[in-house]
Amino acid sequence: MTFTVFQADFDMHELQTEQVKFTAQEAAAAAAQYMDPEAYADGRFVFNREEGIQAAEALIRQNLKLDPDFMPLRNSYASEQVTYTIEFFDDDSVNQAPCLSGYPCLYVQHISQYTLAITHPTVIVSIDAGEAQYSLRLPGMDTTVYRTGAHEWKGYNFIT
Repeated sequence: MTFTVFQADFDMHELQTEQVKFTAQEAAAAAAQYMDPEAYADGRFVFNREEGIQAAEALIRQNLKLDPDFMPLRNSYASEQVTYTIEFFDDDSVNQAPCLSGYPCLYVQHISQYTLAITHPTVIVSIDAGEAQYSLRLPGMDTTVYRTGAHEWKGYNFIT
């Protein structure tokens, strides 16, 4: 009986992890759709961070069933407040961490060890959905639901 309960919890954890990964990727893609038209007219690719963040937040709330404060609704798998980070890499962020020497550069998300070589305008979203809901926790078991996704504008070369 214990194994059956654990297996059901594990399966739900895997489904939630995949949902959070999908949501991180889609939120990054949503944020990447907003660019600064004035900078673009000047030949530079710069994300409109304010509109991009609003789009990413709306998508995260909808997909993970969260209220405006990122607290889970009744039908959400999450059991605590969901947090996220969003990072923009574009012509305005050349020569800033982690790309101190310009592009290309290597991005490493230190919590999940997500690694990406950044060569084009990129938005990266990381979502922490808290602890998975297990009825039985084994010692040393990591049940954190934390995923990262990115969206790149391929074919665009940074100004260096």
